[in-house]
Amino acid sequence: MPMRAEGPDQSWDIVFFSGTGGTRRAAEELRKQMETYGGRPVVTELGARRPDTGQSHGAMGKQIILMFPVYAFDAPPLLYDWISSRSLSGVCFTVVSVSGGGEMWPNTGCRARLITAIEQQGGSVIHEAMLIMPVNFLIPGGDHLNMALLQILPDKIRALVKDLKEEKYIRKKDRLGLFQRAVAAAEKAGARRAGRQFTAGENCSFCGLCAALCPRGNIEISGNRVVFQNSCMLCMRCVYNCPEHAIQSKSSFVLKEGFDLDDLERRMSGVQLIPPEQCARGLLWKEVRNYLGP
Repeated sequence: MPMRAEGPDQSWDIVFFSGTGGTRRAAEELRKQMETYGGRPVVTELGARRPDTGQSHGAMGKQIILMFPVYAFDAPPLLYDWISSRSLSGVCFTVVSVSGGGEMWPNTGCRARLITAIEQQGGSVIHEAMLIMPVNFLIPGGDHLNMALLQILPDKIRALVKDLKEEKYIRKKDRLGLFQRAVAAAEKAGARRAGRQFTAGENCSFCGLCAALCPRGNIEISGNRVVFQNSCMLCMRCVYNCPEHAIQSKSSFVLKEGFDLDDLERRMSGVQLIPPEQCARGLLWKEVRNYLGP
């Protein structure tokens, strides 16, 4: 089913979840570029718990682009909740994963389980893709690499829209192997443990922003205590959006310098970027270098 310009019923709608903003930026760029073809996509953000997030409640069409940040070599649980809550009979999907490392092991197969869930609900997946955005935990990419990824995003989205418009569909055969599934299960359990170990420091103002932002309802403000429960998926919204920088963790996955894409753009405005082969060296960044090109 191609993307056609005539009429909203022939357009692709967008459903996405975003933790700290990378996937939201991709979804917004996708919306803009689809509108240049005359599309009027309904955009729905999953886990948008605040009234000012721009979540849409419009009627969804029969063609949906589902976008998510990779979580433990898989999709976040909110997407499975959304899929299981509705019949998808006759709905065609494009599934787009977003990661900091791209289509490299162990991310290979990160869309497979979600695609199976869609098909079990009666939907069909005709296209899939991977976007690369700045990493928000554990291993920082550095300002030059992160800025390069933001700058190339419109080109990557333009290529995705072109593929849909011209019906150049891609389906992968990758599946999660036994070892990947075992590691993924351990990582999800580790995320829940890590979430319970978050603490709010003495500078916490108990403003409640962390609880309002949490897509899993995992945070409660109880008097002068911030309570972190057992459903954390390490989206990192609470940590990086706290205005007092009060949320602390003993784990090393939290970036000490924080994570703010708007601030990154301000810092790097007018700065000539170092080429990817110089700022993204080593095997870990191989797919990122390929993605950015020469």
